Amino acid sequence: MAGLDERKGNVSDFAAYRAAGRGGAIRRSRGADSRAVELLQLVAFERGVTPDQLLNRSRLAHVAAARQLAMYLVYTTLGGNMAKVGAFFGRDRTTVAYACRIVEDRRDEGDTAFDAELARLERAAGELATRSTEVRHACR
Repeated sequence: MAGLDERKGNVSDFAAYRAAGRGGAIRRSRGADSRAVELLQLVAFERGVTPDQLLNRSRLAHVAAARQLAMYLVYTTLGGNMAKVGAFFGRDRTTVAYACRIVEDRRDEGDTAFDAELARLERAAGELATRSTEVRHACR
């Protein structure tokens, strides 16, 4: 979306994006899992919004859909609990549960474009999680 090429979900493209300083500052990142911050930035990059927009109270449809997708990925990829994911996004656990239901329902509808985007993001999220684990183990 927003003029991105067919290499969406490629972690190296995302890393270049962040290195160029276009990732934006994340206000609520103090004490947050760095993997959750990276997932938030990844979804923002993919959907053409800023990370701050995903953390704000914006109700614009494209921002809300990106936020729901980010909540779903943080919850499913990091295996945390909904209360912690909600706190990261400045929401409560019921909002995270609703976001997960919305994403799962959309996945069940058979929307091939959405399924492809979600598969790309899940692959990239897995790569980010693996890379973060390797870095943590190397630092011990």
